[in-house]
Amino acid sequence: MATSSQDGHEEQPPLAVTVSDDAGTTVVAVSGELDLATVPALQRAFEGIGPHAQQVVVDLEEVTFLGSTGLNALLQAQLEMGTHGCALRVRTVSPFSQRVIELAGLSEVLGLDDGTGRPSAGGPGG
Repeated sequence: MATSSQDGHEEQPPLAVTVSDDAGTTVVAVSGELDLATVPALQRAFEGIGPHAQQVVVDLEEVTFLGSTGLNALLQAQLEMGTHGCALRVRTVSPFSQRVIELAGLSEVLGLDDGTGRPSAGGPGG
């Protein structure tokens, strides 16, 4: 829900997370700033997915800031879901998020792709 600031402009919430099912794949769409203050919302979304999921795709297209805490949350979720046989990968990232993931050397680890199922051209080996 947007709120109005003192100057009359609408301010978007710092982070919004939606979870949906797309042909058997759980899609976690994230928008806004993913940092120390907002990462608990993402963690709660991951916790709510449950052990029955086979594949989770995280869509970061609308993320405007991705801090180290956000990266850590993605990695922790990937590890946790992996113990239940669930694959987690990241797709459709904003240019900012893609750059952060690439600089951290996590493109391959997070299965970063361009939304088509193919590795991102900016990732290692691409």
